[in-house]
Amino acid sequence: NPGPRWSLSAWYAYLDSPEELHPDESIHRYGAAALTTQGGGRFNGALVWGANAKLGGATSHSLLAEGDLELRGGQHLFGRAEYVRKTAEDLVVPAAPPGESYDIGSVVLGYLKDWGAFGVGARGSIGFVPAALESGYDSRTPVGVAIFARWRPR
Repeated sequence: NPGPRWSLSAWYAYLDSPEELHPDESIHRYGAAALTTQGGGRFNGALVWGANAKLGGATSHSLLAEGDLELRGGQHLFGRAEYVRKTAEDLVVPAAPPGESYDIGSVVLGYLKDWGAFGVGARGSIGFVPAALESGYDSRTPVGVAIFARWRPR
C-alpha cells in the first residue's frame, strides 16, 4: 500500500462455466480498487472498477465511487455513484432484446445521525436507464427513498 491511509488492490479470476443457465460460457473477472481514510477516519472513500469478459463475447464494465464524511456529533453524510454495462438478460428486463447491452447508472445521497450504538438515517437514490429500457422500469430516472435505523452492539 502506498501509505497508512491508502489501500490499493487488483484482482483477476477465471471462472469455468459459472452460470447454470449457460454452462458453455466461461468468464474472466478482473478489477482494481483504491480505498482511503482521511482526517483520522472522518472521511472514508472508495473507487472500484470491475469487468466481466465472456470468452468469445463482450466485456461488461462497472465503476463505483463512494464516500462517508463524519461531521460533528455523530452525523454522517454519505454518497455513492455507480455505472454498469449489462445485458437485458443480466437486468432481467424481458421486453428488451437479450443480446443487447445497456449503460445503467445511479446516484445515492444520505444522512445518518448516531447516538452511541444507535443511529437513524435517510437516503435517496436516482437511477439512470436508457430509453430502450424505460418501459421495464416505468421511468428513465427511477427514484427511491429509505428511512432506516441501525444498532451496532459494542
